[in-house]
Amino acid sequence: MHELALNEGRLRKLRPIHVFTHLAQYLARKDKDKIFGYCYALENKLFGVRYHQFELRKAIAEFYDLIYVESYLRDYDDQQKVICSLEAYLNSIYSALEIASLINKKLHPDLPQGFKKQSKKFDLFAFSKWEWLPYFYDIRTELEHFGTSLPQMSEGNLIIDIARPGKKYILKPGKSRIPLTSIFNFSIDLFRMLDEWAKHELKKIDPEITIVTHIETGWNLPLKTKTIKVKKILDLIKEHKIRQATNQIKGGEMAKKKTARKIGRDAATGRFIPVKEAERRKSTAIVETIKPKKKKR
Repeated sequence: MHELALNEGRLRKLRPIHVFTHLAQYLARKDKDKIFGYCYALENKLFGVRYHQFELRKAIAEFYDLIYVESYLRDYDDQQKVICSLEAYLNSIYSALEIASLINKKLHPDLPQGFKKQSKKFDLFAFSKWEWLPYFYDIRTELEHFGTSLPQMSEGNLIIDIARPGKKYILKPGKSRIPLTSIFNFSIDLFRMLDEWAKHELKKIDPEITIVTHIETGWNLPLKTKTIKVKKILDLIKEHKIRQATNQIKGGEMAKKKTARKIGRDAATGRFIPVKEAERRKSTAIVETIKPKKKKR
């Protein structure tokens, strides 16, 4: 089901790319059905990006567990979870980029096939515009095509050994320290790039044309067919910005009221981990409650 079929919930997280995938078919002169299918595929891949990013975070949080304490046995399960989760995360981003390029070629027939080739001719996909793309392709190429030893974790960095000196954009052979924040931000940067592309393409659509859409009428009830002007759907992007700004103001007001907060720690290493993860791992982690300091009078 597309994001725009829902009246509540997901509309609060509406982004330009989701409006674009709903309306892209109306931008093309032919192959509208094919573009419609590509757009639904892109929605599925974007969900996969968010899902695999969560799984990667979870795998990294478990990385420091001591499975065999004071033993000569060494367990590599945690490292394998990290590398498998990382590969799945990078592959989901790669798939999203390739499907986006399929849609883009339908809208711009003169462009070549494939995201990397389009990036050299289409400014909104250019590597020079998005600094994260060279790092992303280097890491994924190494893990998928050349293989690397199991990763090491140190001070918020993922350390991988670049096995072969093949063509790379940034990384060089040998050990490379890649900040985990940069890897997690690949998904954020992906959505930013797709949002900018979506806003650029949506300017070309006539806001006064009428389309048939479907809306939710209630829980577990059939969707209702409705005709609506494109302008009303485009306005949802503006409403989202207003809601987002309002939420930021409310968040700022709440921040002024200091309340007790919880933090999670790994019992063996003392490293910070998500609270939910600490609550789940009762035997190997602890949850601390930090109370706000009282002002001295």
